[in-house]
Amino acid sequence: MLLTNMIYSVITLLFVLYYHAAECYSARSLHSELFNSTSSQRYNKYFRPVINTETATNVTYSIALRQIINLNEKTQVLTAYLWLRQYWHDAYITWNPKDYENIESISIEPKYLWKPDIVFLNTVKILSSHEADSTDILINYKGEVSWLRPAISETSCRIDVTYYPFDKQKCNFTLMSWTHTQDQIDLWPQNWVGDTDYFLENGEWYLLHFQVKRQLNYYNCCNYPYTELSYEIVIKRRSLFFIFNLILPCVLMTAIALVGFYLPCESGEKIGLEITILLSLTVFLLLVTETMPETSENIPYIGRYYACTILLLAVSIVMTIVVLNIHHQGPQCPRVPRYINVIVLNYMARVFGIKTMVTSKHVSQRRMSLAAGLSATMANPEVILGMEPVRAELAEEDMAFVDGPSSSTGGNNYDIVKIRKSLDNITNTMNSFEKDNEEKERWQMVARIIDRLFMWIFTLATILMCIIMLVNIQSEDHDDTE
Repeated sequence: MLLTNMIYSVITLLFVLYYHAAECYSARSLHSELFNSTSSQRYNKYFRPVINTETATNVTYSIALRQIINLNEKTQVLTAYLWLRQYWHDAYITWNPKDYENIESISIEPKYLWKPDIVFLNTVKILSSHEADSTDILINYKGEVSWLRPAISETSCRIDVTYYPFDKQKCNFTLMSWTHTQDQIDLWPQNWVGDTDYFLENGEWYLLHFQVKRQLNYYNCCNYPYTELSYEIVIKRRSLFFIFNLILPCVLMTAIALVGFYLPCESGEKIGLEITILLSLTVFLLLVTETMPETSENIPYIGRYYACTILLLAVSIVMTIVVLNIHHQGPQCPRVPRYINVIVLNYMARVFGIKTMVTSKHVSQRRMSLAAGLSATMANPEVILGMEPVRAELAEEDMAFVDGPSSSTGGNNYDIVKIRKSLDNITNTMNSFEKDNEEKERWQMVARIIDRLFMWIFTLATILMCIIMLVNIQSEDHDDTE
């Protein structure tokens, strides 16, 4: 039993080896007969494989988008990994499978066959012959040729950065025969929709559309048109990364600038804070411009947003300087004009809910109490002369120090006149000082109210700018959906 099994296995192995050897011999014979024949029917790869030269070679083309590697906005180049598929009929490569061990198809190197000179019109890098002929060509016994090969294409793509980073980009892979017109090579797509069955998602872009358009173009060189296939790819940027790294910091810095209006003028840090935020936004604007193409046709909305924010911060610095100038009025400050009292201290203070008369009431009460005390003192000389018994006990040389007349009544009257004059001077000085303080506090209150006004102007301008930006972005999305 064991011997029988061994004999059966050896016979099977010999049969398989013989079959494969016969097939290999048949394949070599077929290849030799097709391409190495010395007869007049020898295959010539330099001529179109048609019986009648007036017949066009129909080439069917297909592109499978495998991966979007990169879209460089600066150089406006799209790098993609593609699977290219070409199909055509070669009238000079046919055989009977029964004559060659039922071989129905073979694969050969591209250098032995005629190939259509299909090229990318918008490529920025021409593939070498070694890269272009990296895979074998499949041929069946009916002369149907299939050439499937991968390629990394670098094609130019016109970038529209108006809505960056919420933008959509349209790029094309445009194919055409370089030397053959339509009457020689007629190019057709295999499907009117690009193949995305094996597409790998990209972290920055996601695919919206991949469609094919066929058109005939005339050139000055020839009377016949050229057939072009344009594979249009529409991609949309994933904006979450840019929201967190570009937009959110700008919004936060704008909010900090808004809070800076609440910073008291006495702190001395209002201008320093605004200038620091202005410099930070300038750095972010430089980061945005480094990734954008150097063109003046379109300015991205994020660039406009940064520019408007920088402008608002510059204006807020001017506003802060005006507020500080009003707040820090010197000792010789003028009186607050009447129209400012009416407009700012009355109406605007009510609008912003700021109390303005508290300080003035305290100043008036303090001035009235001071005046009442001085009046009572000058009206009762006995208060001032209550120290006369003490003077009488002093020595005569000490009484001379008082420098008054010899008579007691005349000396007392003279002292009262001098004291009243001194008190008048003190009263006038203190009244002038109180008035200056009152005017200074009024100017500080005016500065506070104007600062609040500037804060609301800055807030409304920032909100309006954000609304305009969002409306424009939404309008762009609506236009694309239509």
